[in-house]
Amino acid sequence: RYGEAVYGTRGGPVRNNVNYGGAVWKENKLWFHIKNPECVKFRVPVGDIAVNDVTALTGEPCEYSVSEGILTVTLPETDRDPIETLVRITLADHAGKIADYADIDQFDAFSV
Repeated sequence: RYGEAVYGTRGGPVRNNVNYGGAVWKENKLWFHIKNPECVKFRVPVGDIAVNDVTALTGEPCEYSVSEGILTVTLPETDRDPIETLVRITLADHAGKIADYADIDQFDAFSV
């Protein structure tokens, strides 16, 4: 059902957080695997890469904003799964370029 968020993806481009989850990417898409049901927001350094879409894999669009090159995503309450919430971010450019915009080893996507 959610194979797109697993098969053929690479880990990153942000550091995993043992308490919240992590991300994978492929081409121009990022998938966040959020394992903490109390997570309401997360963020991603996107620099000047345009964000085309942010959607929970249950189908609901997520609220998001970009400020100073940081994408902040708010999870809809109806899409927060107690086991794992999946969110797909579609960018206008290659997701691997995110590493150009932040020190990935220092950037914590879940410290919002």
